[in-house]
Amino acid sequence: MYSHIGVLIYVILQFLALLCLVVATPFDMFREVKGGVFGGRACVTLWGLQKVCLDTEYIMKTELLWKNCPSRRDRFLLAQVFDVISLAVYAVAFLFGFILLWCCSAFRWVCLALNIVGIGTVCVVWVLMVKVYHIDDGTVCMVLDKGFRFGIGFGLLLVAWVLDIIAIFFLLLPLEAKQDSESTKSEETEEAEAPEKPKDANEQE
Repeated sequence: MYSHIGVLIYVILQFLALLCLVVATPFDMFREVKGGVFGGRACVTLWGLQKVCLDTEYIMKTELLWKNCPSRRDRFLLAQVFDVISLAVYAVAFLFGFILLWCCSAFRWVCLALNIVGIGTVCVVWVLMVKVYHIDDGTVCMVLDKGFRFGIGFGLLLVAWVLDIIAIFFLLLPLEAKQDSESTKSEETEEAEAPEKPKDANEQE
């Protein structure tokens, strides 16, 4: 029973993590503060600059936005790659977790490996965004920590990362429960098979 409940919670957490990551991908990593250059409504996503947050149109794509800041541009492009990889890893982990509910207990180790990879890839994305936000790349580069704050997309990225870590606990919990039950059964078997001690002479009298 513990095995089924643990895997079920894992699947739910993995689905929520995937959902957060899907929503975070197009959303803002940085949101302009009031009184900014663009009227306090612009957003910077992994893919470029939006004049109005949550809009589908971009004023400038990432390559053009940071063309004078090659190191920052490279960080954004690298974050894009790892974000796409993370989406694929999270989706596959959820799929294998769903299958694990019904069969194929060996998939537990596949899910564990995917979760560990997912933790690493998403970590790369948010660490790159933190570096972009705090590092000054020169006078020609827009200083993000002065006119922007972290946005909804960045927050959801962190939520997805934390959920992925928590999901591992519930994935491993059934293994511990099964091992405990198996050890208990083996102890009971050993006690049942153990020969009875002969009675003392005093007890026989």
